[in-house]
Formats: sequence, C-alpha cells, structure tokens
Amino acid sequence: MEASTLTPTLVGDVAIITGGGSGIGLGIAECLGRAGARVVLVDRDGALAERSARELCAAGIESIGIGGDVCDASDVERAMNATREAFGPPRILVNNAGLAEVKLLVDTSEELWDAVIDVSLKGTFLWTRAFARRAIEETVSGAVVNLASLNYVAPTDGMSHYCAAKAGVVMFTQVVAGELARHGIRVNAIAPGTTRTRTTEETGRLEGLMGREFLARTPLGRLGVPEDLGKAAVFLCSDQADWITGETLLVDGGAHLKGLHSYWDVMQEEMAQATLPGHQ
Repeated sequence: MEASTLTPTLVGDVAIITGGGSGIGLGIAECLGRAGARVVLVDRDGALAERSARELCAAGIESIGIGGDVCDASDVERAMNATREAFGPPRILVNNAGLAEVKLLVDTSEELWDAVIDVSLKGTFLWTRAFARRAIEETVSGAVVNLASLNYVAPTDGMSHYCAAKAGVVMFTQVVAGELARHGIRVNAIAPGTTRTRTTEETGRLEGLMGREFLARTPLGRLGVPEDLGKAAVFLCSDQADWITGETLLVDGGAHLKGLHSYWDVMQEEMAQATLPGHQ
C-alpha cells in the first residue's frame, strides 16, 4: 500500500460550513481547505463570513463567505444556490452553527430555549435536508458532519437547552445516516470537548476556577483548539472514512471519561470568591 493512500484528501470537493465565520467553524474550514476542498463559509454575520473567506483565500484556500440564518429555509436555499454558482455542487456539509447560554431551567425563557434548539437542531435539519435533496437529485455522493458536543452524554446544570439540542443532533445523525446511506451520503457527528476559541476566551470561563475544572477533567492535559475538530472533520469527510456512517466521534481529550462539572455551581463559587474581603 502506498503511503499517499493513507493521507486524507479532499481535492476538488466543495464544502459548506455553517457558523464558519469564526471559532470552530473557521478552524474546520481551514483544515478542509488545506486538504484540498473549496470552502463556503455561511454565517449569520455576513461581513464576518466574507472577511474570513478573504483571509482563507490569502492563505491559498479557495473560499467564499455568505451571510444567512441557518434557521431560515429561504436563506439556506439562497446559500445553496450561491455555492453551486461559485464552485459547483457541494459534496461536504458541516453543520457547525450553535448557540449556548448558562441558565438554570427555572430561569430559562421560552425565547432562549427556542433560540438554542432552533440554531443547533432546526438549522441542522434544514441544511441537511437541502443538501440531501440536491445531492440525490444530482446523483452526488457526499458526507455530512454535524457538530454535537460532549454535553450530549454529560448533563450539567444550567445547560438543559444545550444538552437537549446536542442529544437531538446525535439521534438525528443516526436516523438520517440510515436514510441517506442508500444514496451514497454518509452522515456522522463530532462531539467536541472544551475548545479554545476567541469567543470562549472572551467569556473568561476558560480561566480561573472554571478553567481549572475543565482542565482537571481532561485526561490528555490540555483544552482543545479548532484544528483538533478540523482534523477529525477532514477524516470523516474523506475516503478514509468511506465505511463509517451514523457515528459520533468524541474529540475531547478524554473528558468523557471523567464527565463534566456543574457549570452553574462553579460560576456561583467564583462569584462568591470574588466578594470575599481582599479578593483582587
């Protein structure tokens, strides 16, 4: 066996990444691009998507950015049409867009619940449906990667909406994998652990007591970076994974072995410490 056959390649493929303007989505897009794919960044912030696409182009990765709401079927169709016009039919879809906010159930508004479920679950449904319809019509085999979370198996206080959404993504992945296999479309999921992005760092929750708790529960001794998820996505979208479908790959440094702490309890402890005399 030649060594080159062991290297995942996506040369000539067209990949759509939702929530691709920044963070994990952009990291995945960059990895897919380095593997040879032409990438389409879809983000609610269209200006951000376009700016990030220009940065990828400057790095030698063919890319375009498109603004759109993953929860709006008309925006999804518009982005699919724009992708086809720019690069041709997509073979890869990464449903990355997500939303989370720490709130106990009794303090969770209906609006917040709907927003979290809609972005993570409805958005994944709308995009996968649109992608599958086009792929079946055009007889294009393909690969879908959905972003779940360690929270799909690790319940934690203050995240009822997010845990429910991500558990739904995993079951959706399994059902749709069975439905679309007959059309040559593979559907898998990645479940990230705690990952450093600009957004997560800005919250300050990767530092202090919260950050120490995350690290203590990660056997491999570091938090994730977007490239960790990108490398997993490249594998799942490549021919190296052509006999894998309906799978959820935990990419979390082993954190699932120890489980997650209660975000809410740690936040309360941090606030209590901040009010102690002499605390800086």
